[in-house]
Amino acid sequence: MYISLKDKKIRLKIEKQFRLTERFSAGRKYVSVQIPSWYRKKDFLKITKKLEGWLEKIEKQHPGFLNRYIIKDYDQDSILNVMGDHIGLQLKEVNRKTISSIVDGNTLIITTPTPSDPEGIRKAVIEGLKKKYRRKIETEVFTLNEQTVKGQIKSIKLKDNFSNWGSCSNTGNINLSVRLMLLPADVREYVIIHELCHLLELNHSSKFWALVQKHCPEYKVHEKWLDKNGNMYYF
Repeated sequence: MYISLKDKKIRLKIEKQFRLTERFSAGRKYVSVQIPSWYRKKDFLKITKKLEGWLEKIEKQHPGFLNRYIIKDYDQDSILNVMGDHIGLQLKEVNRKTISSIVDGNTLIITTPTPSDPEGIRKAVIEGLKKKYRRKIETEVFTLNEQTVKGQIKSIKLKDNFSNWGSCSNTGNINLSVRLMLLPADVREYVIIHELCHLLELNHSSKFWALVQKHCPEYKVHEKWLDKNGNMYYF
């Protein structure tokens, strides 16, 4: 479900709970709307103005924060800038129940049921691009690892992650956000180096940051760039 705010579709997750009043909160992938269990559709419609006001307040306090919840309208004219390539999108609506994606050169072909589901298309776009660029990103990670910390990598996974750009476990599992595919190459490289340094220092201590600076002297520039621009890079 979604609510329109200034011509933008904001993704919602509505939950009925044993409570007296409604509550709004910013979740990982959705704006969470918790409502009393006795609410009916007409009751929810009454609180939309209140929800819109809350969203506008959040956007004013944290410009760009709501971008993570916007449902993009991918169409035939969409051009995606991914890993230095321009990827064109081709949508095919057919009489079927499932959605699929394949890559043909620099064209991403999405076959979708009629009527199409924007969230389903978003996920299909991600899956198609993961198929095309997974190996390239894995190669970048292993190459940078050999050039820097030379840590022990157990696995590399791309995840549809909204809350961070990457993570590293104490067993050497590196998770990277699919949004890295949209970032400039030097910023993407910094994020990867950041996670590689966690292979040796699983914390954010001064020792960790000294290691990051050793292998990425301009890391503070990239950190500031992500703080300023990161909210603009979502599928």
